[in-house]
Amino acid sequence: MKKLFSYLLISSMVVLSSCTNYDDQFDDLNTQINTLKSQIEGFSSLSSGLTALQGTVASLQTAIANIPVTPATDISGLESTQAALQAGLTSLADAVADLQTSLASAATAAEVAALSTSLAAVQADLDDLLASNNIYSTAISITTNSELDFAVALGDKVNIVNAAVVITQSKDMDAAKLAGVMAKFRSVTGNVTYTATETGITSFGEFTNLTAGAVVTIDQKAPVSLPALSSATTLDIKDNTGVTSVSVPNLETVTTLSNLTFTKATSLDLSSLTRYASDLTISVKSGKVNLDSFVTTTTATNNPESGKVITVSGASEVVAPLITGGKLIMDSVLEPNFPVWKGANSSAFAKATKVVLPSITGQVTINLNTWAPKATYFHYIGLDGDDATSTADDKILKFPSFDTGAANGNLETLIVGGSSTSVDVDGATDLTSFTITGSTHALTVNNNDALTSLTLGHTSKVRAISAGSLVVTGNENIESITADSLDDISTLTISSNPALETLSFAALNSLGTKTDGKALGSTASISITGNALAASLIQLPSPTGTLPAVAGKVTTASGLTAMKTYISANVAAAAGASKVTIDDVANVKDHLGADYTGTVELATNTAASAEQTWSAENDPINIVDIAAGTVSTAAVAALKQKNTYSLVAGSAFDANEFIAVNPNGTELAKYNFTTANTGAITGYVASDITTWASAVEAELQSQIDNNGADYTVSIVNDWGRTSTYDINMYLDGSLSATAGAAGKTLTFTFDGTQVGTVESNNDDDLASAIARAINAGDASDTWSAATASGPKVVVTPLIDGQTNYNYTGSFPNFSFPAYSVAASLTSYLELSNTIRQDTKVDSKGWRITVQNDTYAINAANLNRAETASMSTASGIALTELVAGTTLTDSQTNIQADFSKATAGSSAVLTGTKTVNLTSWM
Repeated sequence: MKKLFSYLLISSMVVLSSCTNYDDQFDDLNTQINTLKSQIEGFSSLSSGLTALQGTVASLQTAIANIPVTPATDISGLESTQAALQAGLTSLADAVADLQTSLASAATAAEVAALSTSLAAVQADLDDLLASNNIYSTAISITTNSELDFAVALGDKVNIVNAAVVITQSKDMDAAKLAGVMAKFRSVTGNVTYTATETGITSFGEFTNLTAGAVVTIDQKAPVSLPALSSATTLDIKDNTGVTSVSVPNLETVTTLSNLTFTKATSLDLSSLTRYASDLTISVKSGKVNLDSFVTTTTATNNPESGKVITVSGASEVVAPLITGGKLIMDSVLEPNFPVWKGANSSAFAKATKVVLPSITGQVTINLNTWAPKATYFHYIGLDGDDATSTADDKILKFPSFDTGAANGNLETLIVGGSSTSVDVDGATDLTSFTITGSTHALTVNNNDALTSLTLGHTSKVRAISAGSLVVTGNENIESITADSLDDISTLTISSNPALETLSFAALNSLGTKTDGKALGSTASISITGNALAASLIQLPSPTGTLPAVAGKVTTASGLTAMKTYISANVAAAAGASKVTIDDVANVKDHLGADYTGTVELATNTAASAEQTWSAENDPINIVDIAAGTVSTAAVAALKQKNTYSLVAGSAFDANEFIAVNPNGTELAKYNFTTANTGAITGYVASDITTWASAVEAELQSQIDNNGADYTVSIVNDWGRTSTYDINMYLDGSLSATAGAAGKTLTFTFDGTQVGTVESNNDDDLASAIARAINAGDASDTWSAATASGPKVVVTPLIDGQTNYNYTGSFPNFSFPAYSVAASLTSYLELSNTIRQDTKVDSKGWRITVQNDTYAINAANLNRAETASMSTASGIALTELVAGTTLTDSQTNIQADFSKATAGSSAVLTGTKTVNLTSWM
């Protein structure tokens, strides 16, 4: 091994232009030793020795690679040395591999001890190497002039230091000597500390050639420059008044940056730093921060984003062309330009005036008020954030959205490219230039009074879905809108733009779909009104039957006539009101060519809702004005007189039983449960109403109809519904009747959270506690609870504080939380205890209802508290409803006296409009 390391030393002194790169071999050596370390991690002494060896070899690798070579160096005869070194490295690699194999199969302490001896031998060989050559293995301290002289005497031996270096400069030190010594350090395996804070120091030292160190600490009242430093475990540069710049341009890797706050610095150069494992927070006085090589991805498979935040305070310029993700907070950057940054929510560039972000990707929300409130120029391009490696999100549109925010008084130029789900330009009072290309589903341009024209170059097709809206309102000075590539929008609103005279929508002829790609249905909307669209003439049609026949016609240069197909399609699919107005009509002529004022309508004798009046030049005329109107009188639902009895079949049932219907003093129908009648019913069981209800109902109805009476009878199984729940305790997954903690609190959910205290640990008390909690909690307005044997919980629906016998909804389920801590609201539960609802069984009874299908005749017996409208024998129990007990006034679906009966009425509307003159276009 010693011979092998001698070859390594010879090679380390000379760099050959044609030599094999030994970095890969060192990497391989490091990898194998690192593997050896992990295999014997349990033995602390071996682990420590291996760690030290690994670090030393790595530092030597860096140092040797960076030792300069005089161009005139004689390299003759070294080729054979190179070959020998190659053979020696191969031999060492084989030896390490054998050692790893032996360690993997080591089964005794003696074998492990032998491996420890081998590792110690490797370390001893390395120590011999360092001791016999230009590698200094003693800590260096330079705090006095005599220590400085000693360091000077060491000469080039300090190129590589296998120990720590501590330098404290004083004002009395020979600064030139110190600078010369500091320039010789190339690699230090230990910590490096340089302090120069004493008042009176006028010339400061500099590690001009230091490439590597463990913890590198610089504390000086001067600009900091570490031009060659490429790696360190920790870099700690102290903030001092003299630190007006920090330059570490070759630092590629560092585990910890202890301080990046420099209150007087006007530049910070970390241009070679590639990654940092934590959030990166930088603060300088002003100037430039260079992160030219910095990336925000990790080294994991597929290089995912780290998600770390980059915060830069004070710098007016940040150079970071390779960052792709993470939130950016940069309070003083004037022109953020990050060409591949995908954006992140809540990013902010507080003082930025010009922002260019060409790669905003995925569901990023850009709000200009928080991102760049002072920006006069903002340009972004939206890209699809779909995960190409998965199909799970293919139906989700992952694109950015943009919003200027409220009352933006700085933005002058806005450029939007690529695709966005929505773009909202609202209240940008100084905006004079707005350009949009690509696509968006929703564009809103509102209250931007400095805009004089609007040229839109986008489509509504985002990924494969063509859908969306365009809203342009309240823009004081816009004179024209051109959107010749836009089609497939279901909402078009262009209103309250008082200077708007012309529209151009060359491609707009269809509505598209909903933004999820589904069929649009009746959800369209159009409103074009309150602008300055003009017509020179509106020609009225001739009255019906009048010759010659003259067609209605609108003559306008506003661009509306070219939109006829789209307007007609939108009106046909509108969900509500539609309006299209020509705001300034110069002249209206009748069918004879005479000037006209008065009623304008599509044809003679149309409904009043389709008429409008034109009085004078410059008055508007609505091409479309369709509105449902407002309800002045509410609709009244039809309600028929009816009477209901609960129906129970007893066990004492014989051929004399009957059900008779007598709604108005005369028996209209009667079913006798004779053997002849019931024998015709398949599966008939007297006590089981299910077997005969439909047959009896049909016979009673048939008799009523044959008597010419206008009544409907129904026998229905929906009466008095309840639900019975089987709730059980389990301990370690097994059923247990006594698993609870007596006197403790139980929290559960049943139509809202309920809380109760359980007196004992058994399931009987558990059921009782649940019932009490429901009856005393928020759910008591709609539910009543009781217990049944089992034990079980029986829940009954309520209405207006009493039993709702005609409840038709569903019953909620119980849910119980798991144990959390003993003092929590689940303290009834022990650590391994759970409670669950195992079954829920609904039960219900029968009713019979007779309904009066006329509104003119009062069937008196159907009124509550009148003579019974139905009768039976003792084997069948018919029970009329009792107000306040089995019936409330609101339950008119089962009981309505004649005084409440009504045929109903439609709602009365005012303001209904049905104007549609699109055929004149």
